[in-house]
Amino acid sequence: MRSGYTIPQVVPVLLIMVLLIGNSPADQQQSMQRFAIMMLTGLKAAGVPAKAVFPPPFFGRIRFAGRFAGKWLGYIDKFVFFPRQLQQKLRSGVDLVHICDHSNAMYAAQVENVPVVVTCHDLLAVRGARGEVADCPASPTGKYLQRWIVSGLRKASTVVCASVATLRDADTIGRLGGGLLRVVHQTGEADRESVRSRYAALGIAADVRAFIDDMAAAYAAADLVICRAGATTLAELTALGKPAVLVPYPYAADDHQRLVKHGRRAVAMFRLKRPGFLLP
Repeated sequence: MRSGYTIPQVVPVLLIMVLLIGNSPADQQQSMQRFAIMMLTGLKAAGVPAKAVFPPPFFGRIRFAGRFAGKWLGYIDKFVFFPRQLQQKLRSGVDLVHICDHSNAMYAAQVENVPVVVTCHDLLAVRGARGEVADCPASPTGKYLQRWIVSGLRKASTVVCASVATLRDADTIGRLGGGLLRVVHQTGEADRESVRSRYAALGIAADVRAFIDDMAAAYAAADLVICRAGATTLAELTALGKPAVLVPYPYAADDHQRLVKHGRRAVAMFRLKRPGFLLP
C-alpha cells in the first residue's frame, strides 16, 4: 500500500436509476410484495437510485362482485390502466427495469431502449398451461395468460431464476424462442474440465472454453459480462456499452481493481473474502 493512501471499503454498485415493477396489492400475493419492497430497500441502502411502481387497485378492490368478477376487474387495472402509468414512469428517466415477479413479464413489451430484468420464481403455472404438470391445470383464459407471460420472458434482456429447477424449466421453455440463457465461460486450460463438470452437475448447458480467440464476436453476442476489473477490460466494456458484473482480482497491486468506475452502466462490484467466495 502506498504511504498515505487508503483503499475505501465501499465500492460503487449499479450507477443507474432502477425502476422496480411489483405486484398489484389487490392480488394479495404477500411474498411477492415483500420481495419487491426488499429489493427497493436493499438498493437504496446500497446507494443505488431506485423507485418502485405497483399496479394500483381500483376496479380490483371491488369485492361485492364476487371473486371471479373481481379477478377480471383486476385485469382492467393491470392491463388497461397500469401500462399508461408505467409509460409515465419510464419517461421520468430510467436506466434499468426490474420486473420483480415473472407473472408480470408481459410488461416487458411496454419498455423500449432500456434493459429489462425479470425475476422468475417458478414456472409451475406455465408448465400446467402446457399440460406438463397435472396438479396445475389451467382454464382456456389461463393458458392464454401463461403464453403472454412466456412472451414477456422472451422479450426480457435477462431472466434471473430463483432456483436451478426454475432455470431448467426456463431454458426448456425458452428454447421455443431460441433459449433464455446461454453461458460462455473462459476458464484457462487448467480449470476447463472441472468447471465444465460443475455446470453439467447443475444441469446448465454452458460453452466452457480454455480461451476465447474471437473476443469481438464474444462481446457482440453478450448481454451481460462477468469478469475481472482490469483497466483493459473496463476500457473494452465502456467502449462497447456492455453491462457487467465485476469481480476484482484480490491480489492486484494495492487492490486497485476495487477502485474503478465503469461509467453510467449496470455494474455490480464484488470483493473476494478468499478465492472462490463472493461477498457483495
